[in-house]
Amino acid sequence: MRHTRTHANSASETNSKSLIENANYQKTLEIYLQSMNNLYDTTKNNVLKGILEKYCLKDKTVLDIGCGCGYWTRFFVERGAEVYALDIDSVKVKAAKLFLGTSMANKAHFIVADAALFHLKINFDLIFAKDVIEHIKDDVLFLRKLSSLLKNTGVIILSTQNAFSLNFLIEGFLKRALSNENWCGWDPTHLRFYTPWSLKRKAEVASLEISKYYGSYHIPYRFITSIIYHKVQERRAFHILDKYYNKFPFNISGWALICEIKKRK
Repeated sequence: MRHTRTHANSASETNSKSLIENANYQKTLEIYLQSMNNLYDTTKNNVLKGILEKYCLKDKTVLDIGCGCGYWTRFFVERGAEVYALDIDSVKVKAAKLFLGTSMANKAHFIVADAALFHLKINFDLIFAKDVIEHIKDDVLFLRKLSSLLKNTGVIILSTQNAFSLNFLIEGFLKRALSNENWCGWDPTHLRFYTPWSLKRKAEVASLEISKYYGSYHIPYRFITSIIYHKVQERRAFHILDKYYNKFPFNISGWALICEIKKRK
């Protein structure tokens, strides 16, 4: 009887743990989807889609680094790519599988690993690294790793935050002036900012070259309206410059700095 009770308790604990984990990744997916349901993220994602749609992804190998809850993993799978989706957070990976659904999730390879430390024995046609590099301690080593995983004809689409932007000039100046700290944006885990030129130099050290720049979020309304109205006010008019995301100087002056990177010839 004692053994039976112990087994029952163990099973109960396992079920409880499973329920907690299940609730965690379901809630994580819910929060993730809610966080993207705003004009800022929708506009940025549309810019990224416009860039990615230039490439025929069917039957191509794609590495989605920092896949989160699978928004872009799903995008690539839907277009017929063989996708490797990597994230350090196992809960987010479970949430990504839930978001894709069983049939699509089975078409992707999910990897729980640190973006700075992972190893793969495959080369990719496209490597997608959205808002990852600013979290990596050794960013040059990270770029070298991407270079080693990229096919000679492949491309890296990388996005990060831009110190050469009006948002950084205004919000960054005030944040640094008030706190006397090196402000690194809205995420406390950011380690640094980049400019188009500093990122270009880092890429060159890693035997890569930036072939094109793109930009989004040129008018820093999120900060300005939160000061005036104490909450963010979103208007499509605030994104009027984003339609020039691939035109100079708007391609290098958005808060979101997006780069098309290839191997140096």
